[in-house]
This record gives sequence, structure tokens and C-alpha cells, in this order.
Amino acid sequence: MSFRFQFKLRTAIILIAGVAILFGVGRRVVQYILAEERHVATLDCGSGRQIIITADAEWERSQPLRYRVVVDEVTVVSKRYFDNQNPHETLRFSLVTADGGRLAGIVNDRHEWPTVVVIHDFVTGESWPASDSHYKNHAKIARLSQAFQRLQAENPGLHQSVSE
Repeated sequence: MSFRFQFKLRTAIILIAGVAILFGVGRRVVQYILAEERHVATLDCGSGRQIIITADAEWERSQPLRYRVVVDEVTVVSKRYFDNQNPHETLRFSLVTADGGRLAGIVNDRHEWPTVVVIHDFVTGESWPASDSHYKNHAKIARLSQAFQRLQAENPGLHQSVSE
């Protein structure tokens, strides 16, 4: 191979690699800017179960927070609103469980006391808050109360902020 051919081949490879790197980085920046939501936390509930918390990318006064429940990489509870946050605050969430992990609660650790903001029952598939209706379902409110009591029995000192 001649020196000129090697130089041209090396230059072409460097040019192609540079464009690929720039395109990859640029694509990620564009995806980040256009994203509808930002990942906040993934809480591992064990046995392939997770509760994923996201924050809306666009907001006016406070940033809406949403959660979804995933079991074995399949979303079993789609995104649901549960709280707002000041976008300048640091978010801290932790997981509490009861009944051997069959019941999970998400605790907002930014409050002075541990406040449960999300509850999910992996046996029944019910989640709170449940934004699927605009009327009061007294049976569902009673099940929420029972679920919170089960969490509180195994995790004393919890406070409830979850609603139907």
C-alpha cells in the first residue's frame, strides 16, 4: 500500500468515527431536551419488581411527579401522578415493605417524618394514588387504609399522605 492511500484511509476512518461520535452525542442531547420526563428514582422491590419515579420535564410552578410499577420488565401500572415538587429541591425516596415484600410503600424522605406517598399491593395489583376515577370509592378507600395499616405495623412511625 502506498503512503498516500494509507493516509487517505486513516483520514477517512477518523472522519467517519468523528461524525459517528458527534451524531451519537448530539442525538442524546436532542433526546434529553425533547424528553417529556426525567428519571428520578428506581426502587427495587425484589423478584423483578420495581417502582419507577419520574418528573415531568416541563412545568410552570412545581414539577409533577409520577410513578409506574414494573414486574419482570412489563409495566403493570402505567404512569400515575402522585405529588409535586419544587424543582430546586433534592428528591429522596425510600422503599418500605410489608407481608414479605408483597406490599410496597414509597416514602418521601424530604419531610420531617417518613411520609408514605405511594402504595402498591403486588398480590392484588392495586396502587394508590389511583387516578382512574373522579368519584369516591369507599371500598377502595377502605383497602387503602388497610394497606397503610399493614405497612405501618411492620414499619412504625410512618405517616400517610396517600389518597385514593
